[in-house]
Amino acid sequence: MYTQYKNRYDTDFFVGLPKNGLVTSVTPDADYPSLASGVTVRDAYTITSNQAYKDKTTTYQINGGLKYEADDFTTLTTELTYNRSKIANRNMIVDTSFNAPTAVYQFDVGGTPNINIQGVDLTDPANFTLRTLFDNHSVAVSKQWAWRADVEHRFDDGFLSALKVGARYTNRKVDSQATASIPLAATNPVLVSTLPTNFWDLSPSGLVKGKAGIGSFLDADGDYLLGNSDTVRSWFGQAAGDRPYEPNLAFADVEKTYAFYGQAAYRFDIGSMPVDGVVGARVVNTVQNLSGNGVESKQNYVDVLPSINIRFGLADNLKLRLAAGKTITRPNFADLNPLVTYVPSGSTGNQGYAGTGSGGNPDLAPIKSDAYDATVEYYISSNTSLTAAAFYRKFDGYIQTYAAPEQYQGQTWLVSRPRGVKGTLKGIELAYQQFFDFLPGALSGLGAQINGTYIEGKNDDPINGGSQRLVNVSKYSYNLVAIYEKYGISARLAYNWRSSFVDTYNAGGIQANSVVADPTGQLDFSASYDLTPAFTITFDATNITDRTYQDRFKGLNASGDYSSTPRDTRTYDRTFEVGARFKF
Repeated sequence: MYTQYKNRYDTDFFVGLPKNGLVTSVTPDADYPSLASGVTVRDAYTITSNQAYKDKTTTYQINGGLKYEADDFTTLTTELTYNRSKIANRNMIVDTSFNAPTAVYQFDVGGTPNINIQGVDLTDPANFTLRTLFDNHSVAVSKQWAWRADVEHRFDDGFLSALKVGARYTNRKVDSQATASIPLAATNPVLVSTLPTNFWDLSPSGLVKGKAGIGSFLDADGDYLLGNSDTVRSWFGQAAGDRPYEPNLAFADVEKTYAFYGQAAYRFDIGSMPVDGVVGARVVNTVQNLSGNGVESKQNYVDVLPSINIRFGLADNLKLRLAAGKTITRPNFADLNPLVTYVPSGSTGNQGYAGTGSGGNPDLAPIKSDAYDATVEYYISSNTSLTAAAFYRKFDGYIQTYAAPEQYQGQTWLVSRPRGVKGTLKGIELAYQQFFDFLPGALSGLGAQINGTYIEGKNDDPINGGSQRLVNVSKYSYNLVAIYEKYGISARLAYNWRSSFVDTYNAGGIQANSVVADPTGQLDFSASYDLTPAFTITFDATNITDRTYQDRFKGLNASGDYSSTPRDTRTYDRTFEVGARFKF
């Protein structure tokens, strides 16, 4: 099997810098006196930026297997798989700047900062100067062999219904190289009006639905940056061709796993109540060798992972399921990167530090979890069900990213790294599904799905001690789905909502250190129609309601003062996609 994915996209940035200019007035925040609610700046230095990206992923996979029926009750299977993936990313970023005679900043207008730029045309290239280049590319290659073999024996009657044993072996090697993301200043900061006219373009207007106060503005054109890269490099005194990879960012990971498992399916009756389930265990030995530029980490560990699930037939239409087990989840490859990228603070940086850094953690262990689940299923009719579920997870090594001060070359940097933490996750879920087949004609294809979830997630705080909320976990969420299935038509209209959640901890700065997202919801639609049994057309629409995402710096800062101030306001594209699929 061969697959290839290409993605070409741009991001336009308008970077207001209240501290870069002559500050003529400051309005204190009435609720948080240590912060400002607004400033007025003269000769305000401001940046616009285009970030052009071109990504390509190529994957090859070959697999083959054998299946042998030894007799009516015994089956032997084996399979060998090889896959190779290559991910190549390229991006070029060019910053341009202008000076506004007057800029009025209001930091919280309905949860969004607002900027009023006065006395300058933001679409005139004569007002903009070429400033900074970021010229980056990276490549990661993964190769893996995987083999498995299983033996299953089935029983006609008795306590056991099946026994299954098997073995797994994987051998994966990953190599990664990247350039360091460092700013390259223009050797001759010329006006944009002196450059080729197709170098620049205008951004979409009405940034975040006009809430930011910024209309269309000039910045670089992404297609020009990627199509004329050597020309752009020459403006910044750089040699032609891609920049060499940074040796300090090259690393490789070799991971081998040896797994053996056995499981038994069972059945019995308690009076007139049928009971069945599966019990088993898996033993996994993981051997990992991670190496970078002068950095090496080796790990060799064994995990025993038992599991059991049991189903009680309380009635013909009422089931109770219980499950317990241990699981492991290995860290993502990038999280293990033993090296750190350092970026000095510039005009947009945090001046409290020499700069920022980001890297991985080669000492990360797999995420270990003890899982317990209970589910009650009530089948009101053949096409209507009501379920209630409760779950509890106790984990160790759950990966979250934290920023903390670190010393590098005699200076203090704010460095973000993934860390493994302990914690718990528990919650309940209610779900209802029904098809309205009692309705006449075409209406009998209508159906609905409704579910809601309550979750509490906490983990140890490795920076300050105590406990904190799990990132990216909302306490409340629900989904409302309208369904249609009839006459070859399959359609879903789904609204998904989630309550507030923590996005990031330890953001740095004098504001609150935690970034907390506001509640958000999105409406999506998907449909397909079978023109023939072998040919289907599809239509998908996402973000129909054009949602706005907002988050805030919220909580305590390093001095122990509480505040809640805006960080991001984001809008996302509506997408509409028409497709077709066929089968032989």
